[in-house]
Amino acid sequence: MLNKICPENREKIIEQLIQTRLGSVEEMEIVINIIFCKVTNDPHYCETYVDMICALSKAYPEFPPQNEGEAPIDFRRMLVNTCQAKFEDMLSKVEEDATDVMLPAALANLQEILLKQKCAAMATMKFVGHLYVRQLVAAPVIARVAGELLEGSPAELQVEYVLELLRAVGWQFDSTKKNEARLSSVLVRLTCLKTMKSGDRKPYLSRRLQFQIQDLLDLRANGWEKKAFKEEAKTLDSLREDQAREDAQAPGRPERGARGTRQTRQSDQR
Repeated sequence: MLNKICPENREKIIEQLIQTRLGSVEEMEIVINIIFCKVTNDPHYCETYVDMICALSKAYPEFPPQNEGEAPIDFRRMLVNTCQAKFEDMLSKVEEDATDVMLPAALANLQEILLKQKCAAMATMKFVGHLYVRQLVAAPVIARVAGELLEGSPAELQVEYVLELLRAVGWQFDSTKKNEARLSSVLVRLTCLKTMKSGDRKPYLSRRLQFQIQDLLDLRANGWEKKAFKEEAKTLDSLREDQAREDAQAPGRPERGARGTRQTRQSDQR
């Protein structure tokens, strides 16, 4: 079902998923893990998946707590717990990457592995951001995630993760005074990192990330007036049009595999 879902048929697929009865916590956990797999492989339809999750969270049953005194286990609670687990896994991979890049050049596929991990993590951040926009994740959770990622001397990957998260949630955070203050705190930290120098007096962050931080600050100053913050997932027809336009511009280019096409579409959408 999830291999077929898109903006045009989401109501039909959601109804089929609702009719799929879950008999245990374990089965619900399997469904959530499959959804996360789809999100990281197809972040293009992030908003469609969040629409689906909103419907499923209301339709799927609660299960008794595993331990006395705990709250019942429902779809939303398990989803938030899974988000937390994915976040912790992301942080551990950033730490591993810092040592993995020193491995011998014989590991030829290392860069491909790291790129795949990065794309999956960026998709996860975008997904979590849209969950917040739909009120499935609370603002303090988003603020805490950003704070942990930027704590101490963060790796550039961690800064990129925060930027991806804020692109999804920034305009919504600024809609209330309390959350506006939370966002300001994160942006102050990003501004400090933008101007910070390392031990050898060189900039702590690359120029690419410095520009991305400034772009985000400018967007906020302009009231988040950018289509990318409020656009819905592209339809299949619009995706085909994008692909046809690319092929027309480079008629002699070899055909790309699905992975390359998806990466280009992600870049186009950003």
